[in-house]
Amino acid sequence: MLSALLTGHAQFAGGLYSALAMIAGEQENFEVQLFEENMSMDAFKENVAQKIQALSNGGENEVFIFTDLKGGTPFNVAMLETFECENAYVYAGTNLPMLLEFCGCRMMKLPSDEVEKMILSAGRDGLVTQKLSVAAEEEDDESEGI
Repeated sequence: MLSALLTGHAQFAGGLYSALAMIAGEQENFEVQLFEENMSMDAFKENVAQKIQALSNGGENEVFIFTDLKGGTPFNVAMLETFECENAYVYAGTNLPMLLEFCGCRMMKLPSDEVEKMILSAGRDGLVTQKLSVAAEEEDDESEGI
């Protein structure tokens, strides 16, 4: 079974999980750990370690850990806490498309190597820039009614 931990600075993880739950529903075997400004490093490390241990269920489950920023405290702590875990995967730069893809892959019971490819692709594909232009709208208006 695939499980997940979402963590990041301040309200990053809580806000992202809230959006995920709004779209995909509440998730089982999915934990959130905030790293808030007034939280001690020891408390954060302990909370992350406990959640990873519970999610892994004695090594039976694979744990996908989603963090906000490569090199940030949540990422670094996750890396250190999973150093000896063969069934844990840590990702930085997490966005909502990645989490939605993870939930879909989990429902389809895909193997972790396939899940990894799909969530990384979804994360990259979710980064776009677009701009509406008045010229494009005018061209569309001219072609109507022919």
